[in-house]
Amino acid sequence: MVGFLESRELELAPEPKPGGWYLRLTVNDEPGIIARVADTLAREDMNIDSVQQEPHSPKERLSLFFAVEPVSERSVRRAVEKINDNAFMVEPVLLLRME
Repeated sequence: MVGFLESRELELAPEPKPGGWYLRLTVNDEPGIIARVADTLAREDMNIDSVQQEPHSPKERLSLFFAVEPVSERSVRRAVEKINDNAFMVEPVLLLRME
């Protein structure tokens, strides 16, 4: 027989506190990428701390690095999904939480 938890016994994991995030994008370089990514992040109420481009990289596989201020994991994952949908993306965004 399968047992069911009564509603008072059910515990949900708490939402982790907002954290800073580090995003590495590998892109096929073209004009306007940083602007489009910044717009996507802004639409999720995310503020950029810094942007860096890896120098001397091949333009077909350029690395861009974004550090963003603390925000919920849910928000940053929504933004990453939208960024990954862009044609300039060579591989999915690498997302790391900064403590």
